[in-house]
Amino acid sequence: MLSEPGTVSRRAYTFCALQALRDALHRRDVFVSRSDRWGDPRSVLLPERTWGISREQTRTSLKLPTDPKEFVASLGTELDAAYQRTLDGLHRDHPIFEVAECRIDLEKLDALDEPSSLRALRARIDAMLPDVDLPELLLEIATRTRFTTAFTYERAPSARLSDLEVSIIAVLIAQPCNVGYKPLIDEKIPALRLERLKYVDRHHIRPETLIAANAMIVDYHAKLSLAIEWGGGEVANIDGLRFVVPSETIHARRNPRYFHRRRGITAIGTTTDHYVGICWTRRPASARSRS
Repeated sequence: MLSEPGTVSRRAYTFCALQALRDALHRRDVFVSRSDRWGDPRSVLLPERTWGISREQTRTSLKLPTDPKEFVASLGTELDAAYQRTLDGLHRDHPIFEVAECRIDLEKLDALDEPSSLRALRARIDAMLPDVDLPELLLEIATRTRFTTAFTYERAPSARLSDLEVSIIAVLIAQPCNVGYKPLIDEKIPALRLERLKYVDRHHIRPETLIAANAMIVDYHAKLSLAIEWGGGEVANIDGLRFVVPSETIHARRNPRYFHRRRGITAIGTTTDHYVGICWTRRPASARSRS
């Protein structure tokens, strides 16, 4: 960096500083504020007091032992057993693996016949699932959960149209399924007339009513005996799906890794251990966005 005795090359010093900054970022010695990738990971952790309150509940829901040494020891035992099974499978006389010239050749496995018990279970499950159309299924869910009552009129929440449930179900099918109103219109039924569906969509389907309706479904689902067997509802999985957006919107961003030259968004969903979605949100799928 010394161009002459007692002087410093500004360009060389700048590149040296940038290289040192890059290395420090990778080592997590320095952080970038408001950055998902290069920010301080400790900033998103629960405060010490909050973690102390929820720690026992989290440990119980994850079925973890109180002593972490016991858990680490069990992982070591499982890992050692997995290694041993792999070594046994890589034996030279094994009919599946062939080890030659430091290369592993895996032969194709023969298909196993389905046991009679599996065929009987599949037939029993199929018999328990009635063959119904999607509108009939949603109407039954509406009857059980009464989630359609959450779609109130924006100006008079207590006002209710006749057969409003039928119109709401039709609108909810037309929009998420991306089929439009045409397959659902029946001018002989007042609740399924085109103008009625547009009116319901305009005055009843709003973000706050959708959130309230979803909460009613989640609450009902959490009380089912099968959902209780699945988990306690304290643990959730968060994952994202990326979609290409062909039209112009403020939510779409360029991400060469997933969309090449096009734009897209990331839809982030939260699913509890009850296997029910409790929240969906969208965010710009920028080059640094992660699921």
